[in-house]
Amino acid sequence: MVGSDSHTCAAGSMGMLAIGVGAWKWLWRSPASRCGSGWPEVWGVRLTGELPPWVSAKDVILEMLRRHGVADGVNRIIEYYGPGLAGLSAMDRHVIANMGAELGATTTVSRAGPRFSRRHDRVAKNGFPHAKGRDR
Repeated sequence: MVGSDSHTCAAGSMGMLAIGVGAWKWLWRSPASRCGSGWPEVWGVRLTGELPPWVSAKDVILEMLRRHGVADGVNRIIEYYGPGLAGLSAMDRHVIANMGAELGATTTVSRAGPRFSRRHDRVAKNGFPHAKGRDR
């Protein structure tokens, strides 16, 4: 998904490749060239263990910034994976995906959590609960 908002990349927390291009770039470039050319490099970040007490998802990004600075993510997709991902809540994943922009990353992506996946499967099969009885 390509969006014109800097928070578009937060959808990466649901396993979506979502890139925010910025409103001005979106408006002033032709539709055919809005996404640029070439494919960004993919950085894999393997998460292991669990976050210790008093450590949050924001600290994951702060550690990445300490190690790589604000420009090392430019033209890169950062993919978080590994067994440590299972211990992160949906909001933790959202924070990490949204703050990937602080590294200059094109976007950040991680696998969606099991609760999201179950809900997605249920909605795909039955439709949205609030849409029952309405024309679709």
